[in-house]
Amino acid sequence: ITIPDTKMERRQLSHEETPTLTHKADVVLVLDGLIQTQNIGALLRSANAFGVREVWVRTDRVDHVTAKAKKVSRLGKAMMPVHFMTEVGAIASRLEEQNRLLLGVELSTDQAWLHEYQFPERPLALALGAEKEGMSPEMMDLCSQMLAVPLYGTVSSLNVATAGAIALYELARQSIE
Repeated sequence: ITIPDTKMERRQLSHEETPTLTHKADVVLVLDGLIQTQNIGALLRSANAFGVREVWVRTDRVDHVTAKAKKVSRLGKAMMPVHFMTEVGAIASRLEEQNRLLLGVELSTDQAWLHEYQFPERPLALALGAEKEGMSPEMMDLCSQMLAVPLYGTVSSLNVATAGAIALYELARQSIE
């Protein structure tokens, strides 16, 4: 990242001028039962911004990545592959095939704080639960570790898209080349 010359006039960068970094993490994002297209679109955008390889969506409805979600994501042709699965078992099979460690972002009795967790250098999957119910018990059982974003105010949780963006940022931050 280049520090701007203080003699230059400060201005906002265009999309084409925006610098990008690379990281060494091999990450898949797993969305467990999300239904709000605004959250799905925001998570697709965050996934792209933080270098996620692909997104797996566990849902009974395949219409979740609608034109509205794609519009919110602002990705268009740059969208990473999105795969739909109806059963947690299908996700478990994919995890095993790809030798991925599944980590969940969810407040739980055995959580580790996100900022204290050291992400291992191996293929990972990061799971996020539904807006109201959170992560399904079946998905939680697949997770090797639950991670939580520390909260300092009076709210008891964050919006799933916000928590997901924070988790993806921390994972990418720890993996910068």
